[in-house]
Amino acid sequence: MIPSPLTSVCVFCGSSAGARDEYIAAAAAFGRLVAERGLTLVYGGASVGLMGAIADAALAAGGEVIGVLPRHLAAKEISHHGLTRLDLVETMHERKARMAELSDAFVALPGGLGTLEELFERVIGPRHPSPWSWTTTWSSALLYTLAFNVTFFIQELFLVVPKALTPGLQPTLYHNNHGWEGDHPLAELFQGTGALAILVGAALCALLLRRTRPQPAVTLFLIWMTFHGSVQALLQVVVAAVHPGSDVGRAFAYLGLDDGVKMTAALLALIALPTIARGVTWLLLSLADARDDTADAPARARFIARMATVPSLLAVVPIIAFRVPRELVEVVAPPLVVTVVGMAWMQAWSWHAGEFKAYGGVASLTVAAPLGAVLALLLFFQLVLRPGVRFY
Repeated sequence: MIPSPLTSVCVFCGSSAGARDEYIAAAAAFGRLVAERGLTLVYGGASVGLMGAIADAALAAGGEVIGVLPRHLAAKEISHHGLTRLDLVETMHERKARMAELSDAFVALPGGLGTLEELFERVIGPRHPSPWSWTTTWSSALLYTLAFNVTFFIQELFLVVPKALTPGLQPTLYHNNHGWEGDHPLAELFQGTGALAILVGAALCALLLRRTRPQPAVTLFLIWMTFHGSVQALLQVVVAAVHPGSDVGRAFAYLGLDDGVKMTAALLALIALPTIARGVTWLLLSLADARDDTADAPARARFIARMATVPSLLAVVPIIAFRVPRELVEVVAPPLVVTVVGMAWMQAWSWHAGEFKAYGGVASLTVAAPLGAVLALLLFFQLVLRPGVRFY
């Protein structure tokens, strides 16, 4: 039963119909439910997509519906002319503030990044940390992309170099893999040197961050290098326990490790993952400029969403561009698995973060330099590495 003091409900959702018919049906059902409970529906004011469906259903059931829409979006989102009231505002910030002012509760239905942003802003409650900056979010996404692919390059390089130094092996480095001709028993052992190299690299980046703090963009890049080197290496140990044909699995087989030892190694890797995520979470929180960004658990969760979770999801698409052409599972699975596992733990740790030293620097992040670095590396991958670089 809905408590009696609740008189209005704000719904965040998309102005498009979404990818599935069920979204429209769910939006309409919720709109009817709000009206039947005698609650006022507050939403984004459009007449199309999920917005239109929820408003039409609430109105048809006899409910009151208030829309809030920026003037410049009135034509683009096709404002709803049958509402109980339509409030036109000047900016998106005013829109969100007005919707919050009119509402006692908040619900999110399927939508895009704007819906996600609105939801995260409501999670913080009455606190108002620094505004969500898409400049910093995109900067972090680009640096995340850069770190993922630099880590992958280091891994493949250290898979190739030991083979190049081994008599009888002729390795070639590609943009998304490596191969070799010839035969030598040590080739199987050297399939594990890539994961070892990126794990050592991650430790060196973490050590550097403990000793000094370079300018914010470099610091954030080193944070993401620490994350990717650790998480990618540890996940390979987990995979090796169940898939002997993987790179680390082949190294384990060469060493003659039995199933018990491999499962123990995988268990230790799984235990280490949340610890790594906690350390990276603290490093990211230390970049916050405003005290309110880390003042309490909801504020920290919002900051990590802005600097890590949303950027990492945005980064999946450009990361794929580095890896094509190849089998779909090999292209998509690694960035998705690393992102989902890592971000789940980091978002959880943001609610339990302990004491950390705040250095600030988020406000100075830009998009231009990281974008240039990503494009330059992409050209190197696709024009130089893709045809193959021989190490013999």
